[in-house]
Amino acid sequence: MAGLIASGGDLAPFLSQDPLPRMIFGSIVFGVGCGWIGLGIGALIRSLPVAIAILIALPAMVEPLLGMILKQVHDGSEVWLPFYVAGQFVARTPAPEGPSAAVAAVIFLAVGAALIVASGAVLRRRDA
Repeated sequence: MAGLIASGGDLAPFLSQDPLPRMIFGSIVFGVGCGWIGLGIGALIRSLPVAIAILIALPAMVEPLLGMILKQVHDGSEVWLPFYVAGQFVARTPAPEGPSAAVAAVIFLAVGAALIVASGAVLRRRDA
């Protein structure tokens, strides 16, 4: 793929069109962020099956339910949840409400970094 792009193949003109650079960079950020979140949850839980179940259930069930509750409390606050903001920098057409793609990427990576820091503190205390 990189050789095709570098050589000016058929895909090169399409990669500079509007949503593609954001989507490609967003996919990389999403992968890194999910890795950080998985590492943080895995270090906090210390049970691989439970950590995987939490990583699957968090964006699929927990965050949508939390979003519905937050929507009842304060309209518009659900757009700041981590996996919702991931859609801002991965989707072809981001939602009009919520943060911009750059702010969304920072929020998503900050959640992963916070989980890693918290798991590091717990590991130091628990395994000292």
